[in-house]
Parts: sequence; structure tokens; C-alpha cells
Amino acid sequence: MSNSFDFELTAGDKATATIIRIDEALKKLNPQIEQTRKGLKFGGQESDDKLDGLSSRLSNMSRAARDNVQFIGDMVPPLKMVGELALKFGGTAGRFGLAGAAAYGMAKGGMAAADALKQVSRTAYDLDISAKNAGMRVDDFSRLSGAMQILGADSETAHASVEGLFKTFNDAAAGNNSGVLAVMSQIGAQIVKNKNGTVDVLKTIESIAQIFPSLRPEMQKTVADALGLTPETLSLMREGNRLKELLAKSDKFGLTVDPAINNQLTELNQTINELGAAWDGLKNRTSQKISGAVLSDGSVKDGLEGVEDILTNGLDSISLSHFLGATRGKEADQLRWAYNNPEFYKSLGTTDKVALDFGVMTDGFRQRYNDWMRPVNAAEQLQADLNGALQPVPGVSEVPYDQQPNNARGLRNHNPGNLRHAPNATGTDGGFVQFNNDEDGLSAQARQLMLYGDRGNNTLNGILHTYAPSSENKTRAYIDDVSQITGYKPAERLNLHDPEVLQRLMAAMIKHENGAQPYSRDQIADGVNTAIFDDRWRGLRDGNILAQQRGAGAGDGAGGDISQAIKTAFDDNPMKLDVTITNDQTGARKSATVSSGGRVVFPMSNN
Repeated sequence: MSNSFDFELTAGDKATATIIRIDEALKKLNPQIEQTRKGLKFGGQESDDKLDGLSSRLSNMSRAARDNVQFIGDMVPPLKMVGELALKFGGTAGRFGLAGAAAYGMAKGGMAAADALKQVSRTAYDLDISAKNAGMRVDDFSRLSGAMQILGADSETAHASVEGLFKTFNDAAAGNNSGVLAVMSQIGAQIVKNKNGTVDVLKTIESIAQIFPSLRPEMQKTVADALGLTPETLSLMREGNRLKELLAKSDKFGLTVDPAINNQLTELNQTINELGAAWDGLKNRTSQKISGAVLSDGSVKDGLEGVEDILTNGLDSISLSHFLGATRGKEADQLRWAYNNPEFYKSLGTTDKVALDFGVMTDGFRQRYNDWMRPVNAAEQLQADLNGALQPVPGVSEVPYDQQPNNARGLRNHNPGNLRHAPNATGTDGGFVQFNNDEDGLSAQARQLMLYGDRGNNTLNGILHTYAPSSENKTRAYIDDVSQITGYKPAERLNLHDPEVLQRLMAAMIKHENGAQPYSRDQIADGVNTAIFDDRWRGLRDGNILAQQRGAGAGDGAGGDISQAIKTAFDDNPMKLDVTITNDQTGARKSATVSSGGRVVFPMSNN
């Protein structure tokens, strides 16, 4: 069988010519089907009848091709499949036959369909989790993320963006993010709630999108920073009234998912997982029973070790004894060591020496060997314990500190996080800000991460999709790298207000951004501490969270912080002091008014 069918249909006379080609190809195919029928003996009358049916169907297709062009679209795919299967089997087709080739194609198609179904059910499960994290129905969640995908976002980034919006709006609605509420009030937008009190993200986004394009550019940036908008969400906001059109296109393009179907696929995913686990369990139980029966006495392992002994050390009395099973496990190594150690050999009794010469282990040899090696084993164990004690704490050793610096742009600019916007910057370099010193650069990076934490963007997936969008970076590789260094899982919720978490995360990000992480633990810790306690970095921070951080960080230095707070209160609220002195003899009065920090001086008479 060598026929291959491949058709290109165009308007005009070419269609007619193609129909003629189909008819001729089918005519040539029929004699070969007849030859296959004669050679097909394994199927009996049933197989012969099925070939008759197939031949009849091909004849009908040929006749339909001549009679009516409109059915060509339906006929070409099966014809191509038959031709391709015939080519795939090549020489075996003559023996296996057309029916076998068709059956093979059906089996391969079934396997592909099963794999596709497994993948689609897993995707449905992930979508269900993301929608629940955002407090949304699957259709609303997928509709909104679908609109982002139409604008160029990938599905993973779009899902993370929608989840982050829910956390931001929900915290604000609960009174935990006054900055968001202030910005929403300033632009005239509102946070829309569902009947159960949770935020309706879709309607809230629609409310903002109606206003956003009309805002001045600097106000747009203020809103974007306050809400923690990702580049994908920002693109959506800038569409304004087109948002409804994009949501409708999400439905039209099939990006919006039916909740009922998604729920069925989610249940199917669970069933597939359970089936896979059951199958693995069955394989393990079966293999363990078989292996246990074969290996129960250890003879197979000993025999293989004996062969290895012969191949490694040659055929001598010890390796032969090992192969025959007279010695087991490490006994052959002990005998060989003893044979080549004259001092130990002399310490053995006569019987034990003879047995050693023949490669046989005795109880006397075993006892003598253990006594001889006890001090050696103790010394080795002590060394192992010391090595273990000197090993760094698992996980911490992976975080890089004090590496040799390189000439990366971020390090040259004292901007190790490669931030594009930040307060207290002194200049720019190719879109990245510059700072006067490393501490400012580290504080700026810490502040940016704490801003994400204020807004509920607190997983590596969410943080790095915002910090390093896929339009400019290989975001997935960035996430995997930071996850491997820190030990934090991509979807794990992180406390971005914890200085230890910030220090660990910043070190990993600096390493990825610059190829080296030259700062010490103390330098990064100082940068984090400055970002929390220095008012130069408080801009856009959530006031309540910042106050909690400062309170938690007071520790033993609480007295100094209280003094600073009192001083700040007096600085922010100037006081006036009125002083009046009365002469008790004459009744004369003298008055003075001074501001905070002033002095009052009255000349005193000698009387």
C-alpha cells in the first residue's frame, strides 16, 4: 500500500480536477483492497464482511465526489487518514492489511485523546482554584482573564493578576488598606460587593475602567501604584469603555469557561488522579510480591556481588567463595583487607588463618576483625559527626551572600533590584533609576516588596509576574530560580512584612538580576530596617501596616522610639506657651508668649 491522499481545493476548474483525482485514486485503491481481502485469513468471514463494508463506503465516497462538491470537506479528512496510515505502515501494510492499519490509527487516536482529556481536566482544576482564590465564579474569572489574554497576556499571568486584584480590593473593603480606599474615592470609583459581602472584582474593574482613561498620566500612575496593578491589568484599564467589548470577545473566542463543564472536568481530574494512584499502588504491590519472593534469601544479591568481585579483583579464593555464597555482603571486602594486612594476619589463630586462605569467614575472624576495627570506626564516626556539625543550616546555605561583585548595571547604579521607579533616586540609566549608595538601593527594593505585601500580592508567582513581567523577562525562569534559592514554593503565601523573609527574598532576586549577590546579611538587613523606620520610604505604604511593623521592631530600643515619636508629635503640632508673673507687692504683671523650644527670661529686681 503506497497510496497517499493530499488535496488542495480551490474555486473554479481546479475543484473539478481534484474530484477527478479523488475518483481515480479510489478506483486504484479498490483492487488493492481486494488483494488484501484474499490475503486476510486471520479474521474469517467477519473480517471479510468488514472489508466489504469498507470497500462499499469508499465506493460511495467516490460516487458522492462525482455527484456533489459540497461534501468534499467531509470526505478529505478520512481519505488523508487512510493514505497516511498506509505510508506509516509501509511494507507491513501488505501483511497487516488495511483493517489493521485503521485499527492502529484508532488506538493511537484514543491514546492521544486520553492524554488531552487528562491535560484539560488538570487545567480545569487549576482554574477552579484560581477562581476560588479570587472569590469569583469560574465564568466571571475566566472572562476577565480572557480579556487580558486578548490584549497579549498569557493565561498564567492573567490568572495571577486577577487573584491579586481580589486581595487588594477585599482588604480595602474590610478597612485594612486605607490607601486604596483613598485613591478610589479620589477618582470617583467604588468597590462593588456581592450579596455575601465579598468584593465583586469584575464590576469593580468595570467601575474603574470607565474613569481611568480620562485621568491625567500622573494620576493614572498614582492609581496603578496604589492598586498594585500589573502591566496586564493596567493595559485592561486603559481600554476604558472597550472593556465590555473585550469581555464579550472572551465569550466569543471560547476563553470564558462554563462553570458546570469546568466542575465536571475538575471532578474528572480528581478521578484521574485517584486512578493513577491506584494503578501505581497496584504496580508497587505486585512488584514487591514478586521481588520479595525472588530476593527473600538474599542469594540473588550475593550472587551478583560475587560476579562483580570476580570482575573487579580477578578469580581468587575470596571472590570464588563470594560467588558461591560462602561469604555475603561486605565479608569478602573484610577478608581481602585482612589477607593484605600482615600485622592483622599474624594476630589470627591457625584455624582462622586457614579459613582466610580459602576465602571463608569464621566466627573467630569476625570477632577479631571487629575488635581491631573498633577504634578506627570510632575515629571515623567522630569525624563524620564533626563534619555534620560544621555543615550550614539546610536552606540558608543556598541563599547567596558576600559574593564577588561584577560590573552589572544594577550594581553600578546602586540599584541591585533594577527598579524603574522609586523615591529618593538621583538619576536614571536606560530606564532604571540610580541611587547615591547601596543602602538606598536596598531600601528601595525592600519598600517595593512591602508595597506588594500591603496590597496582597504575596506569592512568588504574583510578585515576580508584576516585578518582572513576561513582556520583558523570562518570568517563569525567574520564579523557578528564586524558588530554588529561597525554598519558597511559587504559590506559597509569604509575609512580606517580616524582615527575615524580605532579606532572604531580596538576596535571591539580587542574584538573579545581577548574576552576583555581593551584599552581606547585615547590609541587606540594614536596608530593610531603613525602609521600615525611615520616613523617606513611607510613601504609598499602608499606614496601619507600617505602624504595626514599627511597633514590632521597637524591641529593646522602645524608649528611643517613644522619644522620637514624642518629638515628631511636637514638631508636627507646634505649641505656644503663655507665662504671666505677678508682683505680690505692687500687683504689677509681666507676660510673655513663646513657641516650642523657646526660653522665657525676666529681669529680677533686688527687692
